[in-house]
Amino acid sequence: GSGLASFFGAAVFALHPIQTEAVNYITARSSVFYSLAALVAVWAFARYRATGRRITLMGAVAAYAASLLVKEAAVVVPLLLVGYDVVIRRCAWRDRLTWVPAHVPFVVLTMVYLGWRQQMMGAVIPSPNIEGPLTVGLTFAAIVAKTAGGQLLPIDLSVSHPFGPIRTVTIQALGALAVCACLVGLAVVARR
Repeated sequence: GSGLASFFGAAVFALHPIQTEAVNYITARSSVFYSLAALVAVWAFARYRATGRRITLMGAVAAYAASLLVKEAAVVVPLLLVGYDVVIRRCAWRDRLTWVPAHVPFVVLTMVYLGWRQQMMGAVIPSPNIEGPLTVGLTFAAIVAKTAGGQLLPIDLSVSHPFGPIRTVTIQALGALAVCACLVGLAVVARR
């Protein structure tokens, strides 16, 4: 149980120190568990694409279900799998009848999970404040920029992450939007 979580937490920290939370406090083990299950899902999906064996696709779906049950952040896994098919395998939209069906179980599982969250919590994304699209977009861009910066230059890391909604357009917000635009541009270049 927790010994395995500590091992994987230490391994994540050893690979990249931005994930200090995984070893700094015990409540972060959900991040380690969901990350492990999500990585297994992506790996199994890639194996399914390489071998065509349905058992590996079922394993990928099961691992995705496990990661969803640990942490809601796992909902990005289906997008990663589509990205894998489009960017890595270079699947074209005109050939969608051959590559899209494998994504259906992940979409169905995501919809069931979101419906369950709606039923249990009263909302898919519970939020005490309803923010406008500008605030949501600026805050998302800032989070992406902070994460990308931490991945590229892991300095000044701490357990404390004072971060709140960004409601006004500032130089930092424009910089964050520029970082996001660069990441999208890199993805387009990588696709070609």
